[in-house]
Amino acid sequence: MKSTKLTLLSLILVIFSGYSQNSSTLIPLKNIKLSPSGIEQPISGIENIVDGRRDSDADIFHTLWNGIPKQEIIIEADLDGKGKQLDKVVLSPRGTGINGIIKTAEVWVMKKGIYQKIAYVEAEPSNSPVQVELDEPIKSPEKIKLVITDAFTDRRAGDLYMVSLGELECMMMPKGAITRARLLDEAQVFADLTGTALKPDIKRREISRLKIPAIRNLAMQLYKKKYNPGLRLASYEPYLNPEVLGEKMRIGDGFSKYEGITGVILEKGENIVFVGETNGAKIRLVVPEWTRKAPEGVKPESDPAGWGLKNESHVLHEGVNLIHLEKGGHAYIQYFTESDPDNYEPVNVHFPTGKINGYFDLTRGDTNADFNALLENAVSPIMDLRGKYIQVAFPVDSLKRFTWSKGVELIQNFDTIVALQRHFIGWDKEGFFPKNRVLARINYHYYMFRDQDGVAYIDWAMRLVADPASIIKGDPCWGFSHELGHVLQMRPQLTWGGMTEVSNNILTLYSTTMLGNKSRISEESTYAKARETILDKGISYMDFPGIATSSNQYGGQGNTDVFQRLVPFWQLHLYFSEQGYPDFYPDLMIAMRKQKPLGEGDRSKNYLNMLEFCRLACEVSQTDLTEFFDRWGFFYTGDIDVNDYGLYFYNVTREDVDAVKNAIAEMNLPKPKKDITLMED
Repeated sequence: MKSTKLTLLSLILVIFSGYSQNSSTLIPLKNIKLSPSGIEQPISGIENIVDGRRDSDADIFHTLWNGIPKQEIIIEADLDGKGKQLDKVVLSPRGTGINGIIKTAEVWVMKKGIYQKIAYVEAEPSNSPVQVELDEPIKSPEKIKLVITDAFTDRRAGDLYMVSLGELECMMMPKGAITRARLLDEAQVFADLTGTALKPDIKRREISRLKIPAIRNLAMQLYKKKYNPGLRLASYEPYLNPEVLGEKMRIGDGFSKYEGITGVILEKGENIVFVGETNGAKIRLVVPEWTRKAPEGVKPESDPAGWGLKNESHVLHEGVNLIHLEKGGHAYIQYFTESDPDNYEPVNVHFPTGKINGYFDLTRGDTNADFNALLENAVSPIMDLRGKYIQVAFPVDSLKRFTWSKGVELIQNFDTIVALQRHFIGWDKEGFFPKNRVLARINYHYYMFRDQDGVAYIDWAMRLVADPASIIKGDPCWGFSHELGHVLQMRPQLTWGGMTEVSNNILTLYSTTMLGNKSRISEESTYAKARETILDKGISYMDFPGIATSSNQYGGQGNTDVFQRLVPFWQLHLYFSEQGYPDFYPDLMIAMRKQKPLGEGDRSKNYLNMLEFCRLACEVSQTDLTEFFDRWGFFYTGDIDVNDYGLYFYNVTREDVDAVKNAIAEMNLPKPKKDITLMED
């Protein structure tokens, strides 16, 4: 039996057969064993890999949440395979999240008492199933053994090692199923990788004998010279991987993972996708479930599957791919690079089985007439829109109602807000101009939020974000800018524990006031409240010492109000802008990015970034701000307990504070020209 190596470039995370996976025969697994023992999280036992579910922790196998030593993990089970044949093994990762997803593994199958290695798997951090199709079927298989040698870990988990698996399935294909070998054989009628031309010697009778309907239909249309691909055939440019971008610029992971808009809808079931020369690049097809809702009878905010965006994701390889979609939807090409995308060539992709929905693209000069035509002819309830800095996926009916003849204005206004915040964090001055966009999308679970896929707005609030006049004024402008700020806030150097809803609002205040809106902290009299609560009270601007921390992440009885915490940060912007230095924050952000964050790996030392912020603020502005920070409690020493989407327990030492104060004093800088604590806008 030949062993198959499935690498990152050749691993086919698709079903290569013209049939539904559900029509296959599942070979039952019995007597499942895990080695070593004692590594299972109590609610996530090994028995979960055969329960047909993988959406929650109780549906999957997962090692101990507090981590285990990195080691080989072996899953072994008996197969009820007498009289059957094994054609395919499916490894289904957890339905959501990254922690523990298998990175490398060996698959072994026993026949007549002897184990044979049938595949070596190198997978990617994806929630889509890994399909291992055997080159030759194994008749009457007796056992299967999965040897897991490495796994992925969410970067938020730090150094913890974990392994997880949703389902392990062994399958027998139905008689006559279309195999990968047949797919590749029939695709030989095409003269190119993208399937847009026939070989010159192909005859009509050869085409009529093809067994795969999609291949036969495409070939016949090409033969008759009646095929017009339109948007089904396009060239897709690479983008910097959003995770790499986030790590490089010390921000959140919220840039779009759906940059390669196709304007094509793929239906449920089998779809043909052709890919041109990739030069070794990793290309994915991603089909998100834009309109996912909570199960019937479940409150949207209590959906056990969470609020996040679910998708079907498949690795694509050069030439023909047969993709089986469980639900179907908008197709996106995910072409990400780990380094400068300008060093990579575009890739051509062809969707002969797709329906054209189209998309609005301000960067190619689309007009409001184009926008209206797209809405009128949409075949999907969702329309894709794109500007220079923003990507939008909003409902067609909402766009017709609130944005008719104003698509240009909507995207321009979104772009303006994003551009303002990108400037404020220093990207323009630093010469960092990524093509990546922030994604704004519809959701059916919660009012407004930011997650790793961008910013989301609930369906009933579309009037606030789909109206171009609304998005730059008042509460809607604050709402979008606030969620965008969560994407662009520096982590952890300006988002130490206690700053999650503060450092984003520095950006929010900047973009909203630059658009002519009144300052929220001014309108709500927050300056006066903050002075009364914090200034010169001998407390930290974040915490009232000696009072138990509340469970309210916005700061309850133990913590100060997040908008009051915002005041001193905004006062710095007001002062230096008045002094002719509006780029104080851009320069400060650049300075922070030039050095490593402090206290990494030790949550209790996270506050060191706060003290370093104070030192750098003085250095960048060439102003001694010691008194200002002292009065607002940045130099408070002692215990600070902050509840900020998680508990932070700080013990700020006199030595740490004195070190920063001495460093500032050694700069011999002038004092501010006025009392900054009195600044208001």
